[in-house]
Amino acid sequence: MMRSFLQRNGWMLPSIGLLTVAFWPLISGARTLFLRDVFNLHLPLKIAQVQSWAEGRLPLIDLSRAGGQPLLANPNAVALYPDNLLYAVAPLYWAFNAHFWLHALLAPLAAYWLAREAQLDRGPAWLAGVSYGVSGFFLSQLNFYNLVAGVALAPAIVAALLRAQRFESAGESPRYGWVVASALTALLLFAGDPIVLVLTLVAAAVVAAALSGWSDAPNVRSLVPIAVAMLAAALLSAVQWVPFLETLQLSFRGHQGYGAAGALAASWDPRTLIEWFVPLAFGHPNLGFWGQAFHGGDLPLFFSLYPGALALTLVLCSGLPGREQGLPRVRCVGWLLVFAGLFVALGSANPVVRWATQLPGSGLLRFPVKAWLWVALGGSLLVGCGAQRALVDRQLRDLARAVGVVALLFLALAAGALQFSAGFDGWLEAQGVGGRAPEIRPRWIGLSLLGALIAGLVGCLARWTRPRVAASSLAALHVASQLLLLQPLFESDAVDAYSEEPKALAYTQAGERLVQGGVFELFGPHSASVAFPSRSLRWVQRRGWEELYPFAGIQFDRHYDLNVSPEGLDAFLTQMTAQAARSWNDARRIKLLQVLGVDALIVDRPLEPEGLASLRGEVENFGAVAYVYGLDPLPEVQLLEEIVRAPHLNASFEALLNPAFDPRRAVVVPGAGARVVVERAEGERPRGSVIDVRESGDRLEATVRAEAPSVLLVQRAHLGQYRASLDGEPVPVVAGNVSRVAVEVPPGVHEIVLWVPRTTVALGAAGLPLGALLCLWLVRRTEPSRSVA
Repeated sequence: MMRSFLQRNGWMLPSIGLLTVAFWPLISGARTLFLRDVFNLHLPLKIAQVQSWAEGRLPLIDLSRAGGQPLLANPNAVALYPDNLLYAVAPLYWAFNAHFWLHALLAPLAAYWLAREAQLDRGPAWLAGVSYGVSGFFLSQLNFYNLVAGVALAPAIVAALLRAQRFESAGESPRYGWVVASALTALLLFAGDPIVLVLTLVAAAVVAAALSGWSDAPNVRSLVPIAVAMLAAALLSAVQWVPFLETLQLSFRGHQGYGAAGALAASWDPRTLIEWFVPLAFGHPNLGFWGQAFHGGDLPLFFSLYPGALALTLVLCSGLPGREQGLPRVRCVGWLLVFAGLFVALGSANPVVRWATQLPGSGLLRFPVKAWLWVALGGSLLVGCGAQRALVDRQLRDLARAVGVVALLFLALAAGALQFSAGFDGWLEAQGVGGRAPEIRPRWIGLSLLGALIAGLVGCLARWTRPRVAASSLAALHVASQLLLLQPLFESDAVDAYSEEPKALAYTQAGERLVQGGVFELFGPHSASVAFPSRSLRWVQRRGWEELYPFAGIQFDRHYDLNVSPEGLDAFLTQMTAQAARSWNDARRIKLLQVLGVDALIVDRPLEPEGLASLRGEVENFGAVAYVYGLDPLPEVQLLEEIVRAPHLNASFEALLNPAFDPRRAVVVPGAGARVVVERAEGERPRGSVIDVRESGDRLEATVRAEAPSVLLVQRAHLGQYRASLDGEPVPVVAGNVSRVAVEVPPGVHEIVLWVPRTTVALGAAGLPLGALLCLWLVRRTEPSRSVA
């Protein structure tokens, strides 16, 4: 059996072996990915989730971030994806990185399946698979824990729906086809990004309609099983998306959205077309990236969209969509997906997309470049079509033309950079390369010549008479060249670098609430006097480890405030507080932190003026110094008698920042009316008190004695999900001190309970058996029929 398997599929092993070797440092557990959101957003979320499961709690709220923020309901946390089980049996960093390398190995197989369902031969289909799996687009997903799984699964979902629909349209039983499609779609809903789901289902509808025969003989009855399958997927994954919809409604993103400018962020700039020929043309994902001018002044969402010389050659070899030679439908579908993806990805450069951002609800969406998923899917099908024509149909003349055109484009680029060196260097300097033009131009020339060489090798290898040998060689060539040229996209660091305790840990205590001033530059830009050994971002992350950035401190039971995350699912008032603090001076920021009950501040410069807070210690790191300041600690739960009612947000901030405001005696809550002032002799204790506090994750119970109308203030973020009861009766949860949880309390001794209800989670979980019943109906609706080759 093994021999038979190797005979059928052994020619794929060189490519799979190369992928395994490339990701072996992650597979072995010796190294970890770290770029961008990997450490700065996703690792802290996973740590908080693992800690919740370890304590036997459902991870509804992440109490370690921004005063408490939604966790399970946040798709970016990917809290319910099946590979979370690895955290129960494996070390943190290994399980964390497994999510990336498992899907990196899965992606070529998923795209191969799609190409096979599109009726391509095995060799061309495998070339389609590897062109997808090692494209710059896919390898860029290794920066995003919440995207990589969905993008890896997308081709498999399209393939499953195409297969099931083809059987259905032919009047035969798809057997388990609809159930597989439903299960994969549910998995994609757990994978983290709703936009990837929508893009995948649209692509699946286009491919299935064009290739399954449904478009030739429309049949309304054939829509029933696909509708049931999608409903089953929605029910199976309802435990994820039902709480998410509630969170979205209550979040900053739901309140305000991103507006037209935010919705068009990360649009594809056509000027970056050069990156199709020069991998990482505008710099590596390290401190040397210089192409921000092409991405709205920021880093690109995806660092590379480089398809590779082989992919470009075989796409051209596939022919234009209007020609009817060989696999016309697959080719037309491929070009349709490519052009549709480019059309949407243009974003701000496309007047139609700009108009769409003015429609109601569009502010919830952003990053048009995510539509590159369609380009990648369509491009992989075109690569397969080109390989089919070259390796199977032996259209060698068309292949030679494609090789010639691609090679000439690469050579023309190299010749232009060489011949017009002065103008080229001037253009680079105008883009802000900071004197690095003499370094960049030779790199462009070298990579262009390498691309021409690879295109030539494609032409030579494709002439081999045995299609599978040629396909195996071409696939290995493509995988090797892509992994070599795009290695900076999955740059890793030694796990051992994060094994010792951070230096700043010595100046803080377990359970303290911290603010890391470097996170989102809450205390201004980072210090420029840092002497890193190289431009690699690994040194930035190692600095963050020593200076107790959230991904480091959370592992040691430190909690963080105002470290809101970019997906906009934080509490609205927390986001507004963080935004306001960025524009203030240090004195106002420190007063705000004291009011919010923050225990310590870590910042990479001295506070101005001196004396705003007590200095606990200094941490020297790469020639820079981080300063750890201690603030006057406040209890997490306070009963306050002096009440200031503010009619709007600005009035609340002004009241809090008034020098006379004492957070140990007073609290600001929404409303209008006279300030309640309680006169007490110097040193006299408040008349009311908190008798007892009992906490269990997202639930807090307090026994209080109030001698006058008071406010119970809890130093947690004011989330719309919180509910409260006073002596068993529901009472409103109000915003205390702008962004904290508060409950108004009448005189007397009372039991107050604050909790996050599990109603939406329970409602979502109820969908599991219903989804399973629909899957059972899909299996039993017809008798199994003969399989179709």
